[in-house]
Amino acid sequence: MRGKNQLPQRDSYKAKPLLNLTTAGKKQLANLLKSKPLSKEQDEAFENIKSRMNSFKKFKMLTFLKLAKEAIQGAKKTKHEKR
Repeated sequence: MRGKNQLPQRDSYKAKPLLNLTTAGKKQLANLLKSKPLSKEQDEAFENIKSRMNSFKKFKMLTFLKLAKEAIQGAKKTKHEKR
């Protein structure tokens, strides 16, 4: 049984596929960067991956902050109700 003010676990499993993709793609990205003359398509693909990762990190952080705020507010409410 979970406590009332515990963070929900549902966001953790949504993140895994993208994280697995990026860890699997690290070698490919490293090889892309090592090959010095990047073609236009490779450069665009690399920038696309970087921007997707940055937006994903921001989204994940925002949802975490939102959930944390809700949990804190929930904890405060239960404290006052007990009194």
